[in-house]
Amino acid sequence: MELAPQYVLTRYPDASKEPHFELYDERRADYVMKKSEEVIAWIKKQLK
Repeated sequence: MELAPQYVLTRYPDASKEPHFELYDERRADYVMKKSEEVIAWIKKQLK
């Protein structure tokens, strides 16, 4: 659920009134990457 806002922003570019590059700083980008890697690891585990 924590990645849902990222999905909406990338799927619907007009979902935010601000340019997307203004919504992310390094800390937030690192957090999203970490959570994405956790999801990928979980999927790989389920596929074994």
